[in-house]
Amino acid sequence: MTEMKYLIVGDSAAGVGCIEGIRAADRGGEVTVVSAEARGCYSRPLISYRLSGKVDDAGMSFRGEDFFRENGVTLLEGREAVRLDPEGRSLMLKDGGVLPYDRLLWAAGSSPAVPPIPGLERVTNRTPFHSWDDEERLEAMLTPGARVLILGGGLVGIKCAEALTKKDVRVCVAEGLPRILAAVLDDEAAAMAQAHMERAGVAFRVGDAVASFDESRAVFRSGAEEKFGVLVLAAGVRPNISVLKTAGAACSRGVLIDAAGRTSLPGVWAAGDCAEGTDCSTGKSAVMALWPNARLQGEAAGRSMAGAEAGFSDAIPVNATSVLGFPFATAGAQEGESRVLRGRGAYKRLFYGGGRLTGYIMAGDAAKAGIYTALIRRREPLDGLDLSLVCAEPSLLAFTAQRRDELLNHVETEAV
Repeated sequence: MTEMKYLIVGDSAAGVGCIEGIRAADRGGEVTVVSAEARGCYSRPLISYRLSGKVDDAGMSFRGEDFFRENGVTLLEGREAVRLDPEGRSLMLKDGGVLPYDRLLWAAGSSPAVPPIPGLERVTNRTPFHSWDDEERLEAMLTPGARVLILGGGLVGIKCAEALTKKDVRVCVAEGLPRILAAVLDDEAAAMAQAHMERAGVAFRVGDAVASFDESRAVFRSGAEEKFGVLVLAAGVRPNISVLKTAGAACSRGVLIDAAGRTSLPGVWAAGDCAEGTDCSTGKSAVMALWPNARLQGEAAGRSMAGAEAGFSDAIPVNATSVLGFPFATAGAQEGESRVLRGRGAYKRLFYGGGRLTGYIMAGDAAKAGIYTALIRRREPLDGLDLSLVCAEPSLLAFTAQRRDELLNHVETEAV
């Protein structure tokens, strides 16, 4: 019997998950991984911690060379994929190499978005903050007392600002939207996070978009100006799907996949930041560029590629982090009816509709956020819950006596 040839583009969370999924079902197939970066398998979310000194080079790696060797994987680093032939089942690389495959996973991630702001090309000291190379480039630009302007107040920009507070620099975050962290927090939670960071010395210009740049100055639409010595571009990302689109794959914002990671192209799966699947909290199609989702999507795709029954249908947007000691966590959809609790520097807002919990925001205190996440993933009916109690304190006491017995019996059965 001829061994299956598996080809994986990308060696981050989704690619590693795919390797593990394949090897759970097929120990003998040939697995090759192509990575555009030459850094090895590292954890991209940790680049801000490397910048602040919390993580060293060894701590950046989440799978070493032993992982690839023990799983019989050929790793090709610093090789960029440029063209896909789904009918001929081959992938062409930028250096002219051609790799044949039987089944392919596209897990090429995303790239920083470059906003079309006049004068941006004149800024010489600028960098995205998306990769290990970007982090090293930024660190090399920093000089004592430098003024750093971060364009973008999303998670990437905010984590970069946090890291820079450990440096001898002045930091200003510019966000054209009415609040920072707009994709994950509402107005009240975002204001709490911003106030906390301001007390730590981070300056903000919010709700006033940059209209133009010169080499060391940003001019805002209001007419205000901000001088800087270093510019960090953190204005979002774009999924790396151009190769798949050119090959004819069905795409929206990302390449469209089913629960097993299959694309519309024969023999081609996708996972991670470039893939668009179903958000189980809304039932809508979405790109959920989050590490845990990428890992689980990749594993499901790997099992499916190897012929095993597999699927990952519990994907939801989940964020849980802390910025300068201020914790916050969010999950699911922020729409529909909601209940709000405030107290002791903490804010909690739970969203619900259709008879179930659909999302939440927790700021200042994110304890037990995982319970809410589980309720959303499990689509737990609210008719088995005391909603007021679960808002105040998520625990089994919020369930009816009958539902508590069912859940406990389920846990005992799983443990056997």
